[in-house]
Amino acid sequence: MVASTPEKGALVSQAPAQLTLTFSEPVEIEHVSVELYDTHALPVPLQKPRIMPGNASGLVVDLPAMKPGGYTVLYRLLSEDGHPVTGSYTFSIGERLIQPRPPMAEGHSQSDPLPARLIRLRAVTEGALLVGAGCFWIWQLLIWRGYSFHSGITARFMRVGMLFVLAALFLQALFYYGTISSTDSSWAWSSPFFLSLLAQCMVLLLLLVPGMVQGWYLLLSIFLIAIQAASGHVWGLDPWWMALLLRLLHLFGIALWLGTLLVLLLSLWKNKLAAWNHSPSFRPVMLTLLLFSSLAVAVSGMLMTAVQTNWEAIISSQSGWSLLLAGKTTLLLIMLLFALRQHLRWRGQGILPVQSLLAWELFFGLIAIVLGVWMSQSAYPLPPADISH
Repeated sequence: MVASTPEKGALVSQAPAQLTLTFSEPVEIEHVSVELYDTHALPVPLQKPRIMPGNASGLVVDLPAMKPGGYTVLYRLLSEDGHPVTGSYTFSIGERLIQPRPPMAEGHSQSDPLPARLIRLRAVTEGALLVGAGCFWIWQLLIWRGYSFHSGITARFMRVGMLFVLAALFLQALFYYGTISSTDSSWAWSSPFFLSLLAQCMVLLLLLVPGMVQGWYLLLSIFLIAIQAASGHVWGLDPWWMALLLRLLHLFGIALWLGTLLVLLLSLWKNKLAAWNHSPSFRPVMLTLLLFSSLAVAVSGMLMTAVQTNWEAIISSQSGWSLLLAGKTTLLLIMLLFALRQHLRWRGQGILPVQSLLAWELFFGLIAIVLGVWMSQSAYPLPPADISH
């Protein structure tokens, strides 16, 4: 969610009667906090904000009589996907600019380390979930076709991984709840992002139930990624269903791609790939999975960008989100080059994939996930026509 605000330190000759804030997404009025502080960092009493008439993305706050001087506006709200959005700006009333004293308002700490902590936890959990789910799907496919690893080792590996992810998800939900509830505890329970974390914890607990049929675990692992797809910027985009479908395709493509890479690495490590390579069905299946998943990631990524913003805004803004997108795109291109080289050698000459190249491709994919998580926590650039003042 992006806020359209006056330039920092704007000068107005007369005291305004209203304060307006315009955002890039519709605003939930129940989860909005707007505060005003004078030159001496003292709070100025305000009426409750209300939605701008005819614009669900705008806020209006009536202002009391104000003396000449410098003022600071602090705002805090939830975007439609449940991420907390905070910001501030200053302005002066009178004939000269006056820099107000920075207020120390509750919930607006300028040195809060939580966003970075959330990004790290989200990167770990989302990366583990995507790779783990993709690896599980490929394992099931190989088992159905008669190729299998040692079942006991596989089961223990998956169980330890799920316990680790469950602990990381719980910590993430705990930190997020602590941030949101510092203003109003009801905000967290209205956040799709927070609810998705709890839903993922519940699904992981169900996955840990032993003795169920394999279809149960397969269905729950798919549902786990679907929940993750519904926890991003999608609810603030128009049309939201298109954004959700593209994000589903993107995450499922990443899971299949990285899961296939991990299975190939493990099969090389266990000296099974050489034997499987002589099977007439193994190589075509794996190559098809790699080709489909890489194309799904590339195409869905471009379409997601087109739905969310446009290339003109990305290039002209030079924002942090744009730089992250450039980094993620570069990593995906490198992965595609590695995959193409391996694909041609394996398909044409029957030469087994190189273990080091597979490891680097998997590593670059994990870094791309980190950048993608960072992007989901950052404000994306809007086309000039979509920003109103």
